[in-house]
Amino acid sequence: MGKWLNAKVYECTYRPVPLSEHIVYDSAVYTHSHTLESTIPPSDIKELKDPITNALITLAREAADQNHGVLIFCESRRRCEDLSLLLRTFMVTASDELQSKRINVLGNLATTATGLDPVLAKTLPAGVAFHHAGLTTEERDIITAAYNDGSVKAIFCTATMAAGVNLPARRVIISPKMGRDFASAAML
Repeated sequence: MGKWLNAKVYECTYRPVPLSEHIVYDSAVYTHSHTLESTIPPSDIKELKDPITNALITLAREAADQNHGVLIFCESRRRCEDLSLLLRTFMVTASDELQSKRINVLGNLATTATGLDPVLAKTLPAGVAFHHAGLTTEERDIITAAYNDGSVKAIFCTATMAAGVNLPARRVIISPKMGRDFASAAML
């Protein structure tokens, strides 16, 4: 590209926080170099019988329990909402101060033109939200602000989150399902 434009090319590989990539396959977590790092135990809970759902919920909860933010990219709006409802049932009880912040977020969402989304009304008290094109810009802004201030610990999102939003996350999970198929390298 630089030759074609007759320009100098500068490349920076500096990262203030190291990035580590993992892949989850068959309930096992592997490093980028294909070394087994850990396993995700199967669940007896009916909603977590699917190994992919179990892995998504387990890894999201693990990060949130350590007081870190987590973004989980899903294939559809419906999947974002369903998984946010599922994760909320596994979240630990928050402090009174954090609960107060979350109630304020609910109040801010209730004052939007569309009113409070019924799914967000259930998930936000647990620190879980979703972010997709079905929300208004104002609702999405309130959710991202709540994530930035630590009120929300986990956001299930579609690709709309990747467009122009820069949120700090300890863990980013990309669901392998894309519609009826699994994601391939060409899709990413």
